[in-house]
Amino acid sequence: SMSKGISEETVYQVVGRARSTDVHEMLNHALKGDFLKARDELRNLLVKYGLSGSDIVRQIHSEVFRLAIPEKTRIGLIEAIGDTDFRLVQGGDEEVQLSALLAHLAAQSSVHRSVREEHVTALDR
Repeated sequence: SMSKGISEETVYQVVGRARSTDVHEMLNHALKGDFLKARDELRNLLVKYGLSGSDIVRQIHSEVFRLAIPEKTRIGLIEAIGDTDFRLVQGGDEEVQLSALLAHLAAQSSVHRSVREEHVTALDR
């Protein structure tokens, strides 16, 4: 008999969704500029949950509204998510397109960080 029980992970795999905490973590890594960690999380979502690129894009889109980020950043993210979704629909490779989205987020992070550092340096003078 198979009395293993049903884990939370199994349920998510069956319904074709990742846990929102996993998606949130992936986005946070990217927004902190840690692209490699974010990409590892992405691969985990693609393999562990067997999700399609479009499924992940939809979850990223939902999660962006829960992130504590400036509105201007959120708008840029939504735009990038739309571009990624379009390229996936056109037949773009899922991992390549989603990695490009995470790279875009990580690049935004370094832009914000350098602006903050300049501001702090100016205040120290």
